[in-house]
Order: sequence, then C-alpha cells, then structure tokens
Amino acid sequence: MSEFNTRQNVIYADESGFRNFLTSTFTTMSIGLLISAGVAYLSFQSLISGGFIYSLMSSSFGVYLLIFGQLGVAIAFSAGLNKFNPMTARILFGLYSLITGITFGIIPIAYGAYNTFLSFIFAAVLFISMSVIGHTTKVDITKFSGLLIAGLFTLIIITVLSMFINIPGATMITSYLGVVIFLGLTAWDVQKLRNYYFSSELDDTLRSKLSIYGAFQLYLDFINLFLYILRIFGNRSKD
Repeated sequence: MSEFNTRQNVIYADESGFRNFLTSTFTTMSIGLLISAGVAYLSFQSLISGGFIYSLMSSSFGVYLLIFGQLGVAIAFSAGLNKFNPMTARILFGLYSLITGITFGIIPIAYGAYNTFLSFIFAAVLFISMSVIGHTTKVDITKFSGLLIAGLFTLIIITVLSMFINIPGATMITSYLGVVIFLGLTAWDVQKLRNYYFSSELDDTLRSKLSIYGAFQLYLDFINLFLYILRIFGNRSKD
C-alpha cells in the first residue's frame, strides 16, 4: 500500500508540475502577444501621424532592417536555444515580439480597424479551441505531422509562385490552406509541450528554455493564423 501511495504521489506531482509548465508556457506566449499588440498600436499611431515609425518604414533601409532583424532574431533564438540561458531566451522572444508589433502597425491601415479586430477575435477563438483539443485529445497528432509539414511547404511554394505567376484565386487558396495548416500545427505544438516537459525531467534549466521555445512556437502559430484569417476577411470586404 505504501509503495502504491508513493507511486500515486509521484504521478500527481508530475501532472501538477506539467500544469505549471503549461501555465508558464501560455503566460509567456500571452506576454509576447501583448507586447506585439501594444507596440502595433503605438506603431499605427506613429504611421498615421507621420512619426518615427512612418519615417522608418518609408525607407527601403528601414523595411529591410525590420525584415532581416526579425528573421535574424528568430534564427538566433532557434539555433542558440541550447547555448542561451532562460533570461536570454526570454529577451530574444520579447525582441521578436517587439519587432513584429512595429511591422503590424500597418495592418489597420491596409485592412481597416474593423477587419483587424474581427480577425483577431476569430483567430483567438480558433486558437483556444485547437489548444484545448491538442491538450485533451488521446490521438497522437505526430501521426499527421508529415501531412502538416507537406501542407506548409505547399503553402510556401504556392505563395512564392503567385509572386511571379498570375494564379487565379491564389490569395484565397493560400489563405484557407494556411488557416487549416496552422490550426493543425497549433494542436500539434500544444501536444508537444508534454514531451518537452517529461523529456527534460532532470534539467530544470532546459525545461525552462523549452517552455519559452514552446511559447515561441505557439506565438508563431497564432500570428500566422491571424494573418491568414485577416486576408480572408480583407478579401471578402473588397467584394
């Protein structure tokens, strides 16, 4: 009986620890989204008033600086995760969120405030729903990982081709395909959090970094989901 109780206590402690890990991951992701949203609002105000962000994004140098700065931070974050300490990883994630917020300042101008807000709410509802599914389902979503990755590459290829070839309906095709793919990726990334937690059982530092990395993956899932939904709403409003 004593051995049984000990085992039950270990299982409970593990599940309790995982819930804390899950909470920490989603909290970090939410902070990243709040940074992006807050900076996007300030960037939007600067753009419509002709401020610093307007001057920055009016020049080719400023645009390339933001694009390559964002790409560089993402590569550094992913490639150097094992080398960085958790604080450095958090700073890089925060920096990526900040740069994303600056570039997102133009979205309300391009698509309108109403479409932007509606797309954000719609993306949030879908994201939360898929997160719950990913956390609670007994189905191993890894089985579908090949299909998701293949779909992602297909999405990239169609997007690149449409830049050089006039493909009828390419915008709507990639938009709907993007929504489906990133819904699947969201559920998969949430399910992977359990593997992150239990695979780093003896290393609290690694576990902390994996929590931040998981938050970064979920952040990207949400951002891409939001952008593809925005394109759908924006395209419909033009009809």
